[in-house]
Amino acid sequence: MTTVAIQLPDDLAQRAEAAGLLDPKTLEGIVREEIRRRLGAQLLETQTRVNAKGIATMSLPDIQAEVNAVRTERQGRHARSL
Repeated sequence: MTTVAIQLPDDLAQRAEAAGLLDPKTLEGIVREEIRRRLGAQLLETQTRVNAKGIATMSLPDIQAEVNAVRTERQGRHARSL
């Protein structure tokens, strides 16, 4: 577990404390949610760039087929190296 110290203006720290936002579990939830939010925004940004380049979106079955093909190839390489 890592300990993190933050500096806040006094009035903000008092308001955050009064709202229960400085509780370790609450802060953990806030940080986790912000990470999820940012990753989601990055995903949408990537999708926008892909769409702008005219790259076709793959269906879930197509993605699974690609994953299966890579796994099969890796298993074959692993078996040959034994």
